[in-house]
Amino acid sequence: MPYFLSNNLQMFYKLEGRGIPLVFIHGLGSNHKIWEQQLLNFQNEFTVLAADNRYHGLSTVTDSEFKAYNIEQLASDWIGLLKSKLDRKAYIVGISMGSALAMQIALECQELVSGLILIEPWAYCDDEHRSRLERWIEMLSKNGDVRGFSENLIRHYFPMPFIQNSPEKVKVYENIRNEHRAAVHLQDCKACLEFDVRNRLKEINIPMILIYGEFDVLIPPYHSRLIRHEIPTSIDIRMKECGHMPFIECPEEFNRILRRCVENCEEGKIPDFLNYDGSNVCIVQNSI
Repeated sequence: MPYFLSNNLQMFYKLEGRGIPLVFIHGLGSNHKIWEQQLLNFQNEFTVLAADNRYHGLSTVTDSEFKAYNIEQLASDWIGLLKSKLDRKAYIVGISMGSALAMQIALECQELVSGLILIEPWAYCDDEHRSRLERWIEMLSKNGDVRGFSENLIRHYFPMPFIQNSPEKVKVYENIRNEHRAAVHLQDCKACLEFDVRNRLKEINIPMILIYGEFDVLIPPYHSRLIRHEIPTSIDIRMKECGHMPFIECPEEFNRILRRCVENCEEGKIPDFLNYDGSNVCIVQNSI
């Protein structure tokens, strides 16, 4: 299996295809497996790169070697990986905590990034988000119940109709979460609590696509609007009937949108969806 040595840690990565690089960064307590529908779809046309954050998935160490980390450290791991494995700028796709990592990468090394595609993005933890993370930290600190934590997250991540109609997809995602130790989930929650780039958003001067589900209760749409108002090179895409994970809930529609974003950005223009011929799964709003 391929590993990249980053800051004395082995970081598992998956690199396939050739062409324009698409980089996929997972979220809290997850790993590269959540991007299966995207990796399979794009690897014949693009270079696709996915990896496991330190201590996640196959980037594992023993309990005695586990150390606290923050978003900046995780982003540093990714920056090293991008510099080592890619020979041109990449489009970075990040989900939730992964969107925070993507923004941090752009803030630290914008020369590595052609554009950002941020799913359920947030620039800081507001009171509601902070309160929820603190409850999760308390839950994990008390009993380390990963299964109970995963079940709690499922109810926040997916709308009830999706949970009822697609139990097999929900189960796959739940199993991915159960692969991780309580310490990983706990530290991810703490890292998210510390993240705040509200005062630095204007430094990001590359195309940014903000994608969110209209039924997301974890990261409500106003977080995307805050980012969009600060960055004139961004556009805002709302996917109907989706929750926190539109790339899992509506993978075909999401993949079509992602392809359009990359193709338009490569042509030197902000993606234009005014004549988008997709279903009514999404509504697109230009920000400028």
